[in-house]
Amino acid sequence: MKRNRIRLAAMAASALLVPASVAAAHGRPDNPGSRGQAHGRPDVGQARPDHAGPQHANRHKHPVAFVLAGTVTGPANGTLLTVHVVHGNHWAKHDGFVGQDVTFDLANAHLSVADTDATPGADAGDFKAGDRVVILAKLPRDATFSQGAQPLVARHAADRTDSTTGPSSD
Repeated sequence: MKRNRIRLAAMAASALLVPASVAAAHGRPDNPGSRGQAHGRPDVGQARPDHAGPQHANRHKHPVAFVLAGTVTGPANGTLLTVHVVHGNHWAKHDGFVGQDVTFDLANAHLSVADTDATPGADAGDFKAGDRVVILAKLPRDATFSQGAQPLVARHAADRTDSTTGPSSD
């Protein structure tokens, strides 16, 4: 009986050692998710030619979203809309757009506005003076406000005027 326990303990111990020895024989990496490579790059520790030199510092800077909120200063002129900006996201505040009258080109913008004029569909003419609007424009991150660089191309323009504050029908 005691001999059977010893044999059983020896077989259990050898069974536990076999998978570790088989794994070591197959050369498993320490991190199985890496598949034996450091971040999928075979040239670990070597300088890559496309990341060397001063041109790496001058790479393309992606445009950022400028979100500007304000009121329409007057009727739209074709596809152009002038807005007095009173609020903005980080980029708009940082680059001096808040407190300025900014002109936007709405020709290719997605418009979220009620159709208030006689033309079919939403267009820049549906924005009226005094309407509260939110404009989204993609601009370079180092863009600064200047009157000469207008009109800015808008990606989205939304009328946020509360329609319930108009004249009552009572």
